Amino acid sequence: MIRAFIDYLFLNPNIKKIITDVDPKNSRAIRCYEKSGFVFNKKIITPDGLAYLMEIKRNPDSSRDSSTQSIPRSIY
Repeated sequence: MIRAFIDYLFLNPNIKKIITDVDPKNSRAIRCYEKSGFVFNKKIITPDGLAYLMEIKRNPDSSRDSSTQSIPRSIY
């Protein structure tokens, strides 16, 4: 469902990147976003506490990002 939503958003040529934040303790959500093409960008502080900022960029060759950066495995 997330991948379908990403593909739908990228139909708009003005959208170059999608970002989301996820609770570092929510390993299931993190893995789901990774499987959908999102990659870890950095740790951020939100009003709800620590979060991981994840992003997916439009790839000129396809809708998936070719980046290989991942979330530190110490959270799993």
